[in-house]
Amino acid sequence: MNLQFTRNLNLSISFCLIAISSISSFAQDAVNRAAAISVSDTVAARDIEPIGVNLTTITGGTNFATNNFIRGSGMEPGVIRFIARIERFGDGWMEWDQSLGGVHMWDQNRTGFGDGAAVRLYRIVDAEGNPLSYRNGTELVDIEGADHVIFLGETTVPEGGWVAEGSDGAVNRIHLEDNSIELAYGDHAIITVEKTIVRSDEVHPRLLEWFKPNVGIFQVPEGATARLEPHPGKLPEEFTEPGDTCLHITTPQNKSYEFRQYIFHGFDDGEGQWYSQLEPGAPYRAKVWLRQENIPNGDVRFACSGPYRELTPEQPWKVTGEWAKYTYDFTGPAYPSPSGYHASFGLLIEGKGDLWVDNFVVYRNDAQHGNRPFTPHRLSFDELMSAMPPSGPKPAVRFYEPIYSGHSPMKRMLSNYPSSRIDFIYNIQAPSHAMSIPHCLEWSLATGESPNDRVVPYLTLSEEYTEVEWVQLMEYLGVPYDPDSDTPEEKPWAYLRHTQRGGGVPWTDEFREIVIEIGNETWHAGVLAGWDGFGKPGWVHHGGAEYGLFANYYFQENAAAHPWWKEYNLGEKIRFALNGNYDADPDVGYGELAAKRAPKITSYVGHANYVGPKWETEEEQFKVFDAHGMQETIVGGYLGMFPLIDQVKETRDEFAENGTADYRPIAYEGGPSGYSLPGKGNDESAAIAELYGKSVGMAVSALDTWLYSSLRGYDHQCLYAFSSGKRWKSHTMPRAGGFRQHTGWLALKMRNLYAPGDEMLETTLDSVPSYERSGNQVPLVSAYTIHDNDTYSVFVLNRKIPGEHDGVDFGDGITPVTIRLPFEECRAITRYALTAPDGSPVSPSVSNTEKVNVSITSVSIEPSALSGGVLEIGPETGGVEGGMAPGTIYLYVFKKKQTVSINQWKNI
Repeated sequence: MNLQFTRNLNLSISFCLIAISSISSFAQDAVNRAAAISVSDTVAARDIEPIGVNLTTITGGTNFATNNFIRGSGMEPGVIRFIARIERFGDGWMEWDQSLGGVHMWDQNRTGFGDGAAVRLYRIVDAEGNPLSYRNGTELVDIEGADHVIFLGETTVPEGGWVAEGSDGAVNRIHLEDNSIELAYGDHAIITVEKTIVRSDEVHPRLLEWFKPNVGIFQVPEGATARLEPHPGKLPEEFTEPGDTCLHITTPQNKSYEFRQYIFHGFDDGEGQWYSQLEPGAPYRAKVWLRQENIPNGDVRFACSGPYRELTPEQPWKVTGEWAKYTYDFTGPAYPSPSGYHASFGLLIEGKGDLWVDNFVVYRNDAQHGNRPFTPHRLSFDELMSAMPPSGPKPAVRFYEPIYSGHSPMKRMLSNYPSSRIDFIYNIQAPSHAMSIPHCLEWSLATGESPNDRVVPYLTLSEEYTEVEWVQLMEYLGVPYDPDSDTPEEKPWAYLRHTQRGGGVPWTDEFREIVIEIGNETWHAGVLAGWDGFGKPGWVHHGGAEYGLFANYYFQENAAAHPWWKEYNLGEKIRFALNGNYDADPDVGYGELAAKRAPKITSYVGHANYVGPKWETEEEQFKVFDAHGMQETIVGGYLGMFPLIDQVKETRDEFAENGTADYRPIAYEGGPSGYSLPGKGNDESAAIAELYGKSVGMAVSALDTWLYSSLRGYDHQCLYAFSSGKRWKSHTMPRAGGFRQHTGWLALKMRNLYAPGDEMLETTLDSVPSYERSGNQVPLVSAYTIHDNDTYSVFVLNRKIPGEHDGVDFGDGITPVTIRLPFEECRAITRYALTAPDGSPVSPSVSNTEKVNVSITSVSIEPSALSGGVLEIGPETGGVEGGMAPGTIYLYVFKKKQTVSINQWKNI
């Protein structure tokens, strides 16, 4: 190496070091930059909504949504319904493989299982009514030329017509009673099987090792039998809603038999994260209709087991041979020990005989609950109301989990008692539903005094309902019933509502609107149980066009075609929502393709706005809990959801402008995420996901996404989920578990309670700190303003995670912030924030999982702090020394000084 080369090399290295130093200095300057926020009076978005929720049972196994603890109270027949796509057909028969694993449903049933099933058949056709070619009959994803859906007919499966011999090469086929219906490749069949019991010869042999021969609504003791059957004897007039069947129990010997349903457990990290407990000291009532034959003395008791065994009464009911109602009142005992066993409710029969059971409920029996079952349970209801706007419109409450299933026919979903469900091991089981549609509407009705201050009921119902059932629902919701001029025969479903409500107005008159969503995430296309779509089975994210065509057929061509639809202007009150996925491309997006095919009837297209890694898009969970992961979490909304939100808006605007469709985007689900499905991953990864998902930083990202969605034109948005326990839950377990609010719920609550108004103002960042990530500058502050008359609510979100990470020194994470408002003086300023309960700053990695570490706190600020229309965040204005605390949310609510006109002054 010669001297000149050495000098040149040293010079090059010096220049590189200077360049690196300059870049590093620039990066550090960008991170340390002060934030300057300007709020104008220019309206950026109108008709924004508060943030709603997805209501669940609150815990998995203990229902705290509605006031009844017994599952399957109505003892109704078991039903299984599904959509099949026909792949082979002939004269009076059809077969399929890809959907449902064939006729045998992945080797679960045998020949004869579906004999008697109802089958409704549909076809997607071109404009001339011809079946689609589907690539010469070999590929269900090609629907080129699809124009509309036609109904082919309804028939049944004759005796011996359900041939399901497994997947060993034998025939898997169902025969149709009406062989005149001509089928084609790709036709859709909606099949409904109803049973009062499942026989062992109807179940595939591989399952017989575990098969339970009795109806399993209650655990059946050895030797006893339980089956569903029509009610024997005469029913008293006061026995309302007996339904189609009751439970017939037979006990063979003169000893005690206990029929149990496990509902409770002590609070722990195992079963205590699924079951909850009674409230100590609260009054409860068990109520049941019973009839018996040959039971000695007719002795039957309300039975409790495990830590609640002491609640079993000493004195039995004396049941007779006539149907009668029996009740038993008790008080909630002390919380059971976490190390105890499950607790159950049920019936204790003393001796040999037959007992018929129906409409068995256990409920809180006090004035708060109307001294009756099925009213809103106050635990969930009061907690929700505590997060609702104190005045004006309330958000949507999406009823998905408590009512979504393909099993109950509409007639049962419009009663208090949904159908039971069929299980190939556990026979007839209690229904998946914890609520019915009347329960949802009563729940929503209780949230306010008028349509303008009640929540919007958002009902997500199975894609397996038929056009007949959708029409029944529309009549039930919106068609008036006048007993002086109408008859039950003419308006059966309006009459049903009239009798349930004791008169009164249609449900559509009680709310701003009622949202009806056909299916939940039908884009899964049957990959996960219960999420069936109308496209090719197993092709996730495909089938949007088919979904839209069926929605158009159900709602536009059938429901809206009834004279009463226009007569009562139901299109203004009943809004239809279609669900989308994580793509809003006008030519690819699932929901967007659906809206194209149902343009007249589609009011909303929903997308989920989760933050954090999403299992649906195969994003990888964080493997360690560190500053880098927290930084990724807190900017997760900006990086992961903002581009989709922008795309949703652009496509929606394009469709509206060119006349393709006119709808508003909604977020049917959203909020903190980053979790895997139960059973996936391991304990360590699940624990790490809990740390991120319940952190303050995740709450910042979730609120960032909700507010940005509102700014970009979204209407309803619903947190998933108002529930307790692990993963996508808003709270810790209730009762003994404490029902602590996780940070995402606190962010929702802050938005709803303290930021009134239905419009957002243009809010710009004149200066913003940032850091480089993958070649892009990511802003570390965001700001939004909600306006209502004289109130300006300015959200400031600090996206900084303190420390050295991601190639930059973020220091203590504190950011200098100034806010410039479109007025120079105000009469009041309040700052709300996520802080420690004592008001001190809290780390963005902290959660409320183990105890209350994070709360919404507020401070009043002297109005004079707004100097010349500028507020500087610091210790005197609700901040900290140097500006705004890291990784948190501040909300400044400014009350503008009211001006008085000369005419107003004269009247003072």
